[in-house]
Amino acid sequence: MRGRARLLVGGIGLLIGSIGLILRGAFAGFTSVANGSNADNSADMVLSLPTAGTTNRISVAYPNIRPGGTVYRRFDLTAGGGLGAITMNTVAATTSLLDSDATNGLQMQIDKCSGSTQPDGGWLEAGSTPDYTYSCPSGTTAPVVTTRSIIGSKVAVSNVSSGATNHLLLTVTLPTSSPTTMQSANSVIQYKFQADQRAAGPQ
Repeated sequence: MRGRARLLVGGIGLLIGSIGLILRGAFAGFTSVANGSNADNSADMVLSLPTAGTTNRISVAYPNIRPGGTVYRRFDLTAGGGLGAITMNTVAATTSLLDSDATNGLQMQIDKCSGSTQPDGGWLEAGSTPDYTYSCPSGTTAPVVTTRSIIGSKVAVSNVSSGATNHLLLTVTLPTSSPTTMQSANSVIQYKFQADQRAAGPQ
């Protein structure tokens, strides 16, 4: 899966196919891809992600998520100036009980860290691949997407600052209630962020 960005009809929004998750079964393999690019020549209309590395761990595979297990992946999202409300859509390119069971299937949330003692003011990483953990030392955390089932349409995204790089943390959990029927399941999840352009002020 390749990340892509394009302007929506009328040039009022930007859509980024930015994050893909591949999860297999209750004892799931976990891999993902993140990429974003500018679809507009204007510096005021940008949503972007860095290449894979310490500020973008989305592409790090997780080979064995079990019921009750949690996976953490940091990624930075840079939002240009002039952006209004941001929403998120998640769709299953390949569907199974992992994504269709909203109660016992995969759950996700996204949080933001700012003002920490880290050089970039973001998350402090500990552990090693694939079991990274994160903290926000002496900083402030804020919910970007509150805990919910992994599939959603026009999910409200909050606390993302326009004209700044936002240090975000994706948390994916497989509940302890997940049934054994999910063990051989396979889902491919794609995240898309859409940003509306702020309305122009009076001339």
